[in-house]
Amino acid sequence: MPVLRGKEQDAARADLIALRMYLHVTEGQLSHGALSRALRIGEPRMLPYGACVASALNRLPSYRGVVLRGMGSGSAAEASRAQELPRPGELLRDAAPLSATPLDPTRAAAVPDRSYVVWSVAGRRVRQLADLASESEEVVFAPGTHFRVLDVRRDGSSTQIYLRELTSAAVAAGPDPKGDQDVLTRLHDVARGRTGTPASPGMWRERCAGLIGAGP
Repeated sequence: MPVLRGKEQDAARADLIALRMYLHVTEGQLSHGALSRALRIGEPRMLPYGACVASALNRLPSYRGVVLRGMGSGSAAEASRAQELPRPGELLRDAAPLSATPLDPTRAAAVPDRSYVVWSVAGRRVRQLADLASESEEVVFAPGTHFRVLDVRRDGSSTQIYLRELTSAAVAAGPDPKGDQDVLTRLHDVARGRTGTPASPGMWRERCAGLIGAGP
């Protein structure tokens, strides 16, 4: 990677090694699950690791477009929180990195039930550091990313929450009704006719499912 040949070579290498560990380590104190839980409760020992992951993401190319994230149901507490759906206009923020899967507009696959449909502007492509054997690409949002809830749709057991990723400048600028409506129109156009399909077993990578803004 060209970034490793710059004058910040050592810092870049440390950052990218941290992100690669986040993407590949599945057990123990350096796993993505352990990091997410630690950042959500503000565990001081894990903050440098989280900072390196965030810095590494800033070194990778951004992804602009629609991505999907499963809402998950991994625990009774999470299932309970899932019943308390956010309302349009609310801001969601998660202290942990968040992974999602790009929605391929050329494929007929439906948007699964119980999912977030997100307009990404600064999510980062991590294919260079992820499992190259995997057919699906992954987009990772940095810790602390804000999302605005644009719409919540329920149809029986099917739930889709439409979100707009906000940059720091957009958060500081406050409400943006026209921008929100433009993004929501894009999301609806892409997702139209695709909603309501049950998620198949194994559809979501573990990192690509779970409530946004969830506690530990």
